[in-house]
Amino acid sequence: MGLSWIAADPLALNDTRAWRDWREVYLDYKLGKLTKERASQIYRAHKGKKRSDFTLGLFERFVVDVAKRIPKKGKPPETLLDRAIERTRWETLDRHLERMDRLLDPKRIAEKEKLYKAVWEYEDGSMTPRIVLTSHLYPYPERNEVDLSEWDTPPHTQGMVDEDMMLVTGLVKIYVNMVLGDDSLPVLRADYGPGCIPTMFGCRTRFTKLIWKHIGVIDFEPPDVLPLDFAAIKSIIESGVPDLTKGFGGRVLETEGYFVEKLAQYESLRQTVHIGLCDMQGPFDLAYLLLGERIYKDVKDHPDMVAELLDLLTETFIRFAREQKRIIGEGLDRSYQREGYWAKGGVKVTDNAALRLSEDLYERFCKPYNERILREFGGGVIHVEKAAVKRIDSILRTEGLIGLSLRVPEDFDLGRIYGRAVQRQVCLILNSRFEEIQQGKPGMINIHEAVSLKKAKKWLTNRRS
Repeated sequence: MGLSWIAADPLALNDTRAWRDWREVYLDYKLGKLTKERASQIYRAHKGKKRSDFTLGLFERFVVDVAKRIPKKGKPPETLLDRAIERTRWETLDRHLERMDRLLDPKRIAEKEKLYKAVWEYEDGSMTPRIVLTSHLYPYPERNEVDLSEWDTPPHTQGMVDEDMMLVTGLVKIYVNMVLGDDSLPVLRADYGPGCIPTMFGCRTRFTKLIWKHIGVIDFEPPDVLPLDFAAIKSIIESGVPDLTKGFGGRVLETEGYFVEKLAQYESLRQTVHIGLCDMQGPFDLAYLLLGERIYKDVKDHPDMVAELLDLLTETFIRFAREQKRIIGEGLDRSYQREGYWAKGGVKVTDNAALRLSEDLYERFCKPYNERILREFGGGVIHVEKAAVKRIDSILRTEGLIGLSLRVPEDFDLGRIYGRAVQRQVCLILNSRFEEIQQGKPGMINIHEAVSLKKAKKWLTNRRS
């Protein structure tokens, strides 16, 4: 079976039942129990309902392909998805939770918490926290030397339709970092991609970036958000803050509540594992997702409209963050981030799209809205990519900024940036392997995106020697 049957519209991620029906059909097919009549019956049942294009595409293309391939005798031929299903040896979720409850040590986690307290208070930098990012390595045994034979690593798309799968994915990440022995804290989040807030306003999302994993698992990067037209934007502004349960918003809140419920059943997990906010983005980045590339023209041609949209998105961000914190029991002025650290200040604002603006436009259309959010939550972290180096002074002048999360470029001048950050008592969360950071400095967290777990272990050893 080729890739042609995969539809690209994930709106059916809200339709969990349809996805589970499809999995059931496929397992019957794999076991040789699916007849042409049964396949046709299932297809007709789902076609008559109001499903999204994603679900109909799955059933139609899959069933048509199955109807052609079902042999008169014997088992169906093996396919790439057969191997994927073979890899998915689902234990019960409780067994996964019980395993982590035994392995996580509350005393060790408490020691790690103190490291981050020292960071935010600019204390001795000799114990700079070290975090290794590992989740991108799980499907590649030659680069993942941690034994995951007792774990399941489902594709991201499956996690987005099944809270159990998403929870297991988060637990696997925590387990790998625990085996490595880095300083990351156990943090979960409802991981529905950057469309959590845009889908509340009616944006559609689409999986476009395919990940082909050699074990036969088909997966996608988090879905892209499809922008709205000008008339829709005007209607959104007139309608005000949306229902927070619309789009992926409802799934986020339900998933966070489910995580809280499951963790509460295990003493060590209840004490040690935290739930962070979903992918909130930031006011200008959200506006970019709603408007697309034309936002860079609209800030000049329709500045008042963009300002109104940013006001609305800022208020929506604040309300959604408050509602999530209510569910997960997190204080307004403290936050746990998915990379595995806790931050002083209650939120992280992503500001990547804003970096393409001139400094004047950045000061007008970005900084005031970021500052409004940070004031609401006792400060927070701004996350930016490599291009932020040219805008670093403007960012550091943001009122309420406590931490700057930065993916470091090759020509990064740590001394200059660190000096400016120290002046404003802003902590740096850097993805870097530079020698200066290895020596340790106050007010710094070092994050390393591992090429392999073997090299990650060496990196951690060098840092501690």
